[in-house]
Amino acid sequence: MSYEDDVEFLEFAEAFAADQVKFINLVLQEIRKRDKRCKVVLGDSYGKAIGFITPFLKCGIELRKVRTDLGSYLTTTRAILEEEYKRQFRSSKKIKAKRVEDHPLEKQIGI
Repeated sequence: MSYEDDVEFLEFAEAFAADQVKFINLVLQEIRKRDKRCKVVLGDSYGKAIGFITPFLKCGIELRKVRTDLGSYLTTTRAILEEEYKRQFRSSKKIKAKRVEDHPLEKQIGI
């Protein structure tokens, strides 16, 4: 794989993971809404009486674990991408500086 392919893959992976985190947040938000709705309709003891609370809690717990794992992946991916961008920027600055050193005329006229 070339450098460009690596960076392109990391950018894709970062965007994909960020999209998944957004989706999980929407699902968790909907779970909270439905849980509140059940409490309003059935009262505070609805979970004990019918067992509704167990699926909501289990789903929320597992989704939070997935969101945490994806968040860790995002942090790592973004750090790698940032380092790659910095390295690319530094190398382009070095190339330009070397070009100016090789061509004193450009240095004199400020190109």
